[in-house]
Amino acid sequence: MQKTYSKILAIVIIIANSLLVFSCKKDDNEEPPSFTLNGRYIVTSATFNPTLTNPPSGVDATNALPFLELGLFGATTCDPKNAANTLLEFGDDGKCRLICKNNTNSKVDFSNWSFSNNQITLNNILIANPNYNPANPLGTTCPASATNPTANCPTFSLPFLILSNLEATSATTLKFKSVIPLDLTGRTSNVDFVLEKQP
Repeated sequence: MQKTYSKILAIVIIIANSLLVFSCKKDDNEEPPSFTLNGRYIVTSATFNPTLTNPPSGVDATNALPFLELGLFGATTCDPKNAANTLLEFGDDGKCRLICKNNTNSKVDFSNWSFSNNQITLNNILIANPNYNPANPLGTTCPASATNPTANCPTFSLPFLILSNLEATSATTLKFKSVIPLDLTGRTSNVDFVLEKQP
């Protein structure tokens, strides 16, 4: 059960990363100078700030990337399933996607997005459920969710996520902060993210 909760939380966190990545918006007047937010990004770092004093089992106290890789990135079909091989795309069609860097034909739409007041809102988030076991009976209520985390469903649903404080520090670098959940007991942590835009 603890492993299941950890994976679900990781998924939530990763989505948060992805979201932040897409601090893109439809209003050009709101974009940082000389920076176009639409495109594909790699998460180059995710750091717990401050360092976790009592991290969940198996979670590094400083580096949040492995925690993220257990969830959203791990639920893709990418090989390897890690941050370096997973592109976060903010699409012109209002969709957020995960794309395998070494196989760009492998794509997963996981949310819609909107931007206002320097924050991103991801709505109707639907991602692969890493705990789904096709050998077991299908859950009676699908998709799985935060209120029904153990349901044996192929997908996991989140109503929305909000990320803020986007900063473009160069023509290709995005920095931002976000509060992510560490477990289902309500524990959270601040995380500093750095993303690099890909050609």
